[in-house]
Amino acid sequence: MARWVLMDGESMRRRFYVEAPTRDAAAELWAKNHARFRHYPTRVTPAGGHWYDVTHTIDGQACPMPRFLRVVRAPDQSRRGLDEASAQGAVAAHFGPGWALTEMALYADPRHYREQGRADLVLLPDSGPSVGVEIKTDRDSLYRCKRQVPLYDVLVARRYLATTPRHIEKALTFLPEAWGVLVLCPDTHAVLEECRAPEPGPDWVTTAYLMRELWSQELIPALLATGMRATPARRMSNGQRAHALLQHHGDAAARALTLDLLSRRTGTRVTATRLENSCQT
Repeated sequence: MARWVLMDGESMRRRFYVEAPTRDAAAELWAKNHARFRHYPTRVTPAGGHWYDVTHTIDGQACPMPRFLRVVRAPDQSRRGLDEASAQGAVAAHFGPGWALTEMALYADPRHYREQGRADLVLLPDSGPSVGVEIKTDRDSLYRCKRQVPLYDVLVARRYLATTPRHIEKALTFLPEAWGVLVLCPDTHAVLEECRAPEPGPDWVTTAYLMRELWSQELIPALLATGMRATPARRMSNGQRAHALLQHHGDAAARALTLDLLSRRTGTRVTATRLENSCQT
């Protein structure tokens, strides 16, 4: 059983996902459901490739309409996830000892939801400023990349697009000159070369910023360990808890505590991994 995505010709933005053994079976299933909703029979006829002509029957007579249906196999998101995970590991190793954080939030302006996103990879090298990497494998598209670029620009010092040769030419048409480019192997996702170096900017990945990713169930025990009583610790907001920890421990110790807490997570979106050995070429 395969998963198919169907796009109605009335508006190519309307998509339907179905499970069916073949492309034709997926189109027939769409026609059956469409007729049920519209209250008149609908028939689809193969028109070549992944296109189908759509015909309606009203009062026993076929009424051809300028409509069509496109049926393509849905992207394998599980494979895409594995691709991105392997690319994250290869890129992180390329920059050597430090910390690697996945899916960390990016806030261009916390008041505007549309100016928020998540970084595929944020690296905090032991020597050098922060690095933000947007990863696009062969299974990805560059559709959202233009919107994601400004989010990195206001936070990390060095910005990279890590992608395969398939996307390089198109990416260079809109990528700012301050961004670096890493070329990934389409199959193994190893870093083949750094075809363009970035221009470093301000580094805003502060300890306070990292602590935004901590949950209340992580912050409260950390506060109790400092000697704070349970009642005030539970009544605080997460921002107040993080500020209290920062005041108590100081910047360096609070940063180490934050990264340690993030590294203990399993099966969550935002995690931290300690990288000990450099594989940089």
